[in-house]
Amino acid sequence: MESAIERGQFVEDSDTIAASIDEAQDRLLNLAQQVKADDKRIILTHQDREIAAIISIEAFAFLERAIAQAEDESDLEDCQQILAQTQPGDWISLEELKKEIGLQ
Repeated sequence: MESAIERGQFVEDSDTIAASIDEAQDRLLNLAQQVKADDKRIILTHQDREIAAIISIEAFAFLERAIAQAEDESDLEDCQQILAQTQPGDWISLEELKKEIGLQ
């Protein structure tokens, strides 16, 4: 049986609203208000495919922070792996590096 999304109908559960692009275009202000007031998430569909989401600015900021933290953790893991593969004798001072690259 086809889901309501597959039939292009407006669907809502407790936290998420799914709507086709055409439906959302007609109801954009209402949907934006629901995102802001009721902390809803909007999933936009086009030709039976989920293509985008509308979320609150607070949820967006949270996701931005989470992505930055995940990137920082990944960078830290990379640095730890590199440090584990080097010996103290492999290191050079900042002054030596500046001389090597022509900054002194």
